[in-house]
Amino acid sequence: MVPSISRRALLIGGSGEKVTLKLVAKYGDACNVFGDPAALERKFAILKDHCQNVGRDYDSIHRTAGVICLIGDTDEQALAQVPEEVKNQFANRLDGALIGSPDTIRKHLAAYEAAGVQELLLIIPVQPTAQLEMIRRFAREFIG
Repeated sequence: MVPSISRRALLIGGSGEKVTLKLVAKYGDACNVFGDPAALERKFAILKDHCQNVGRDYDSIHRTAGVICLIGDTDEQALAQVPEEVKNQFANRLDGALIGSPDTIRKHLAAYEAAGVQELLLIIPVQPTAQLEMIRRFAREFIG
């Protein structure tokens, strides 16, 4: 018996509005972008325009975003966990990051969903030994 061949999906990552998002509209099954919710809402509006221009159904494209995630009992505790190199490298991306208490992160998650993000890729910038506990905590708090 010959196994069935599953359909492969093309995910295009990047946030370039003139080239990358146009390529997503033409060829992508999914896109992965970075930015805070307001920036992503704007980028998805541009993607929607590109889709209209090429006759593509915008809703057929799965929209994902990469976001830094650190959970603490308080916002201050979570911020204290951000490694210095991450602060330097991602300074312009921390505004939209999921960094804070569970209540703060819930508000950020709602903002990403309202912006049109369908899936988040979590970047957890802690030592590998602490990553597993952070993932477990995220699952307990937000997935159920």
